[in-house]
Amino acid sequence: MTELEAYTILLKLVFWIGLISFCPFLYKFVYAISFYVTGKIKTKEKIIVRITIDDKPTKNVEISLNSNSPIVKQLESVMEDKN
Repeated sequence: MTELEAYTILLKLVFWIGLISFCPFLYKFVYAISFYVTGKIKTKEKIIVRITIDDKPTKNVEISLNSNSPIVKQLESVMEDKN
């Protein structure tokens, strides 16, 4: 084995070890990017909640998913308006 062949084998070994050690980072990075992109796409979605009292539907409420207030706070404010 010549010195050039040894360098080539060593270079391939370092390349594959680096690639294998880089895979978990790449997986987490792609996961984070996809989460960000789908979050940007779904900002216009809304949930419709039907409020029933004594098994009688009283009100349909539209809850925004892109609101700054949490969903529970939005529901509490709707229930306070109802009372």
